[in-house]
Amino acid sequence: MSPTARTLKYYRDQGVDIDVTERWVPFHGDKPGGIRRDLFGFIDLVALMDVGIVGIQATSTTNASHRIMKIRCECEGLATKWVNSGGKILVIGWRKYAKPVDRKLWRPTIVDLTEEFKQ
Repeated sequence: MSPTARTLKYYRDQGVDIDVTERWVPFHGDKPGGIRRDLFGFIDLVALMDVGIVGIQATSTTNASHRIMKIRCECEGLATKWVNSGGKILVIGWRKYAKPVDRKLWRPTIVDLTEEFKQ
């Protein structure tokens, strides 16, 4: 199961309305076979939560720091606009643990980047 699918299940199990925004672009320049493109370059999923609208980047825990740096460096302007428009930004990294907690081996690490982009 992909990080996106895990995140969808995680939030839907909590009753959150969430959907995928990432899309497949079959032909993209010289990239054979195409690429995946996130909404605004950093949002895989959008969730409607009690705290407001949330843009989520879903990944593995090992790739989370890379995704955070991408948002900070390559997507800073759009991330700032997203937050200033009332949105929140979460990066969710998934990791499989050796011992289950609440019968779950896969558990998320959630990093909230919202405050970094407020102006």
